[in-house]
Amino acid sequence: MPVPLPTEAPDSRAAILDAATAEFVERGFDGVRMEHVAKRAGYNKALVYKHFGDKAHLFQEVLEGAFAGRRDVLARQPRRLGDVLAGWSDAAFAAPAYGKLLMREALDYREDEPVLAEARAAYYREQIAGVAKAQALGRLPADLPPKYLFLALLSVVCLPAFLPNVTALATGEDPVGDRFQTEWREFLCAFAAHLAAPSEDSATTEDDGDGR
Repeated sequence: MPVPLPTEAPDSRAAILDAATAEFVERGFDGVRMEHVAKRAGYNKALVYKHFGDKAHLFQEVLEGAFAGRRDVLARQPRRLGDVLAGWSDAAFAAPAYGKLLMREALDYREDEPVLAEARAAYYREQIAGVAKAQALGRLPADLPPKYLFLALLSVVCLPAFLPNVTALATGEDPVGDRFQTEWREFLCAFAAHLAAPSEDSATTEDDGDGR
């Protein structure tokens, strides 16, 4: 006789969210069923509905939890640009489910407003303001629109963690291996230093101006 699944426990909500995260990463929004989540969490389907109402709200809470971790990273952001880039890379590798959820969202929500759109847009505006401040301090090129420079930096920092297959094929390295991680962090610090260095054209112009 099959053992009935437990109906509730003090940590049932967290367990369901963990199971839902794995399900959404593996199956995408359209492929997930509440019974899949319940079975994976070890609870009955009624309890999943009791906590989250429907699949859309469940996905929203999964993404909200992952997004909260990103805000924590932003709050601890260091001052040096190289450390900032390396720190965001570390965060991307430490929470691969977040990147996979974003990619799943892009595939399944192309015609809809993204989940938590207002909060996430405010979060990106805060980071873009940080880019603009770094430009004003001479730590990033000042002649580039900050919102697009932010996208470019985000792409550089996140690609190895979000696309480990591409990284492995391009570099011949294991993206989560110690050697790649060390060399990648060194590259990001050197990359940041190059971004902060004046271009030859601007340096020549300044020299010419000083000589007159």
